[in-house]
Amino acid sequence: MTSQDLQAIVVSTARQVFSAKTKPEIAAILAEPDFEFERLGADSIDITEFCFQVEEQLDIEIETADVFDHPTLSAFVSMLESRKKAA
Repeated sequence: MTSQDLQAIVVSTARQVFSAKTKPEIAAILAEPDFEFERLGADSIDITEFCFQVEEQLDIEIETADVFDHPTLSAFVSMLESRKKAA
């Protein structure tokens, strides 16, 4: 799985989970090449759901803290790449 594949999964999942906030700016943020998760205005339930869905798609373990430890799209995707290689 390439970095672009992982990025597409993360963005698609983020779009599903965080767009429920019905904030018009969410779509614009998700379209940015290296958005920061913090800007999505997610609460802990959203972050948990996001991590669960990414875990299900990639078959790797992700903690909610990973979103805060890797706060940008590129940092999160890099972390996912490392975990996929180690799995």
